[in-house]
Amino acid sequence: MSRHYPGRAVSSVTGQATRCDGGKFTLIDLSAHFNSSSREFGTREMAALIGGECVHDCLIRVSTGSRDLQGIPFILGSADLQSKGWLVLSSKTSPTVASGMDIALGKQANFLCVASFCDFDANESPQPGHDVFQKVGQRLANVTLIYEDGEICVLPIRRRFETNAALEFWGHVSFAAMAQGKLRRTNLTDPLGNAAEWGF
Repeated sequence: MSRHYPGRAVSSVTGQATRCDGGKFTLIDLSAHFNSSSREFGTREMAALIGGECVHDCLIRVSTGSRDLQGIPFILGSADLQSKGWLVLSSKTSPTVASGMDIALGKQANFLCVASFCDFDANESPQPGHDVFQKVGQRLANVTLIYEDGEICVLPIRRRFETNAALEFWGHVSFAAMAQGKLRRTNLTDPLGNAAEWGF
């Protein structure tokens, strides 16, 4: 499988495979190929809306370590903001990004599950008086599946479809991907941790 962004160089990557959950899942550990830390990725004003420590430094924090997302196990990066814990793909040139990545599975796979997030869309929360269009459906990347028989299948990764920002605004869920957590029903009489949680 290869994931391509607009760019020329595509580095060849083979991750360490680990079987788990009785052989139902095979994890591909790409930690040796992480190229960016949260601090290197940089501050984002909208990251403050994630809450917690993000309010103070505007750095993105996501799930880390060995984690189940929607019941599927993943090996995620370190919680240390200085450590390279993400594989950042971009068409921009920088020491902390890659233009693409190849993953050689070398075995049959019935499903491919990827944990990802994209940068924020500034148009999702425009300043008052600014009439802008949200970038829903913006094509951010392609996942290219190359099969043993030479067949090639190209799948788009689009904003708010197959991926979304680290923080999903209310009502701005992905159309073709699952959020890392599960929605739960709340009652009008449930206590709130703080007033900002009203209605969520």
